[in-house]
Parts: sequence; C-alpha cells; structure tokens
Amino acid sequence: ALELAVFALEQVGKASESLDSLNELLKKNSWSAALHSQKAQLLQKMNQPEKAIKSMERSLAIDPQQIQLRSQLIDLLNSVDRTADATAQQQLLKRLTKRLKETEGEK
Repeated sequence: ALELAVFALEQVGKASESLDSLNELLKKNSWSAALHSQKAQLLQKMNQPEKAIKSMERSLAIDPQQIQLRSQLIDLLNSVDRTADATAQQQLLKRLTKRLKETEGEK
C-alpha cells in the first residue's frame, strides 16, 4: 500500500513527500534493490546526483545483475565528472554482460 502511495505522490509532483515515504519503506526493507533503485530515480529527478549515485550503488550491491541500472549509474557518474568511477563500472558491466551471454548460451 505504501508503495502505491509513493507512486501516486511521484505522479502528482510531490517528490519530497515521495522520498520520505521511500525512506520509511527502506527502514522496513533495507535489502530491497527495487526500493533503492526507485529512490535513486527520484533523487535524480530532484537534481541530487550524488545521493542518487549512492542509492544506485546500494541497489547494485544487493543485486549486481541490474544491467539497466548499472548503465544509468555510468551515465550519472560521467555527468558529475567521476570518470574513473564510471570506467570501473563500465568494466564491471562488460564482465557482467559477457557472463550473462555465456550463461544464456549454456541453456
């Protein structure tokens, strides 16, 4: 129910209230990669790139196989001139996609 409230608040442009709700959800479920990812997207919309990066990193620490989120992280790192970090993430992404392709080939 609270997840729906977060979504509804986002849709009506109440970003700070939505962020508060997400933080409440994360207190109860800090191991949710999806919630950390959602928080990162919201922080990005709120023009808080460093906080968004931290949330993306938390989400990826929980579920490292999120290819799209890792790509977004790379773009965001580059946008704040953290090119060394972006390059490291790019290398991780390459290894991950290679491993996923190999796994798909085994099936």
